[in-house]
Amino acid sequence: KIVTTLVNGRMKKSVGNLLKLLNLKPSMIDKVQNKYGRDALDIIKKNPYRLLRDFAGEYGFHFENVDKLALQLGEKPDSQRRIDEAVYYVISKQLQEGGHLCIDLSDSTQFNAIMTALVGKLSATIASTSVVHSAITNHEYLVVVPYDTDGYPHQFCYTSDSYLHETMAADYINSMRNARPLLAKSRDDILLEIEDFELMSGTQLDDIQKEAVITSLQNRVSIITGGPGCGKTTVVACVLFVWRRCHMPDPVLSAPTGLAAKRMRDAVLSNTCGYASEKIVVKTIARRLAEAKTKDDYHRHEPTLAVIDETSMVNMADAAGMLRLFSGCQVVFVGDADQLPAIDPGDFFSDLC
Repeated sequence: KIVTTLVNGRMKKSVGNLLKLLNLKPSMIDKVQNKYGRDALDIIKKNPYRLLRDFAGEYGFHFENVDKLALQLGEKPDSQRRIDEAVYYVISKQLQEGGHLCIDLSDSTQFNAIMTALVGKLSATIASTSVVHSAITNHEYLVVVPYDTDGYPHQFCYTSDSYLHETMAADYINSMRNARPLLAKSRDDILLEIEDFELMSGTQLDDIQKEAVITSLQNRVSIITGGPGCGKTTVVACVLFVWRRCHMPDPVLSAPTGLAAKRMRDAVLSNTCGYASEKIVVKTIARRLAEAKTKDDYHRHEPTLAVIDETSMVNMADAAGMLRLFSGCQVVFVGDADQLPAIDPGDFFSDLC
C-alpha cells in the first residue's frame, strides 16, 4: 500500500509538471489523473490534443495552451493532426457560443468566421481555404450534410455528437408520431372526463384548452405551448386527472431545473382534484437521465404518461436522451418557445413548435 501511494504520488507530480503550461488547479490535475489512470502520462504525451475533447469546457483546456504543450512535445506546426484539432476546436466553440447544432459552410459569413479564427491559431500559410475544407470533409469528429433549399445548395457542418443527437431526436419523434396512444379513449369519453374535472376543480376550460387535453391523450407525442397566463398548467392538470381516472400507471413528470420541478409539482399536482398519487415525484431531466444510465445504457422507462415542463430550456443532447428514455411512453412537451432558451446547443422546443 505504501509503495502504491508513492508510485501514484510520483505519477501525479509527473502529470502536474507536464501540464504546468495549462496553469491547472490541483483538483483539475487530479481529474485528469483519475480519468486516464496509470497511463495518464503516456496518453497525454501521445496526443495532448485529446485533452480538448475529454475535458471540453473545463477551465484551462483551450486550444492555445494545449497547442503549446503539443508543440513542446514535438508536434510539427503543419501536421495534419494539429490542423484537424484546430478545425474541430474552432467549429465546436462557435457552435457552443452561438447555441447552434451546425454551421452552414456555404454561408460566406459563417465560413469566413471559421477561417479568421483558424488563421489566428495556426497562421495564414497553414490554414488555407483548401486545407481547411479538406480537414472538415475528412475529419473523424465532424459530419458535413449537403442539403438543397429553394434550389440553393447548403453544406451543414455538425460535430459528430450534435449530429447524432439531432438525428436521434428526430427519429424518436417520427416513430412516436406513428405509434398508437397508450390510452384508448374516444373524444366523447375524454370530453365527459373534462366535464368531471371542471365540476370537481371549479375551473372552466375554454375550447382551445379542451382540444389540448384531447390531443395530449390521443397521441403518443404532443405539445402544449403558449405564453404566460394562457392556461398551460390547467391543461396539464386536466390531462393528469383524466389519465389517473382511467386507472393508468403513475405519470412521470420532469423539468430542466430543480426550481422548475418544484414549481411544476406545486402548480400542477395540487390541481388534479386528488387524482395525483403521492408516489409521483417530479425530477429534473438530468437526474432522470443519470439514473437511467446507472441502470443500463439502453434503459427505457416503463410505458406511462411522461410530461416535460419548461421544454424551451432543454438542449438537443438532453432531448435525445430523454426521448430514448421515454420512447415507450406517451410524451407531452410543455413550454413557451419565446421564453428562456437552452444554454447548450439546440433549440429543440422551438424546432418542434
